[in-house]
Amino acid sequence: MLMAVTAFTWAFERKALPGQTEQPTENIKHALLTQKTPVYDKAVLQKFEAVCQTFNMQKKVFTCSGVINVTDGVDSSKNVKNLVFTMCKNGSDCFYQFGHTEILNARGMYICIENDQKRVIVTTQKSFIDAPLPDISQMSKVLSADYYNLTDTVTGKNETIAFVNERHITCKEYALTFDTLSKKVNRVYARLTNIKAPDRKDNEKTIAITVGECSDTADVGKYLDRYTAIQKTGSSIKLTGRYAGYELINL
Repeated sequence: MLMAVTAFTWAFERKALPGQTEQPTENIKHALLTQKTPVYDKAVLQKFEAVCQTFNMQKKVFTCSGVINVTDGVDSSKNVKNLVFTMCKNGSDCFYQFGHTEILNARGMYICIENDQKRVIVTTQKSFIDAPLPDISQMSKVLSADYYNLTDTVTGKNETIAFVNERHITCKEYALTFDTLSKKVNRVYARLTNIKAPDRKDNEKTIAITVGECSDTADVGKYLDRYTAIQKTGSSIKLTGRYAGYELINL
């Protein structure tokens, strides 16, 4: 679920993975044939690559938190509004929270608390395999080949580097906004094409991630109070406190 957090990854792989590429309409095919491959400013590209490293969730130790908003121009039931998330990872120990769902994976145990479903899932600690991120060094080549224009805009203390192609068949825009001094990312944005109506902006889907914290430190221990949700006696587990009325699934 969290890799919806990396809008770049989600949108980028939507085009790249087998079976997920939409077939373009005749109008889009013609438009693609008339476009010229852009030449990017190397200084801006280097800055983009450096900023991406501050938002690298492949690191062994990191903490990231913020808010996710998804707007679907076709189906409002798929909108996501102000979904608060936290990711805290230190080696094999981690804590993830997405809205009503909290996951603690540490000290030999995995606990998933689904507050909206009033359910707690307990099992042994899992080995998480990070979702693959695009190779930043190759990303610019792919975007250039797909005729994305590169823009770099400074507004006050924030700078936004964006790749934009209004004729692209899957994603029209990728953008990172970051602090001009610290170079820390504070917003990730992707604007996706509706293949059935590619010229209609009101049919597009947007993914916007406002980043509150993103650092190379992690204190998973501060979330260990989630273990108070359960009481373990030998092989027997029961829920306690505010979770006593939740359904327990012990795997």
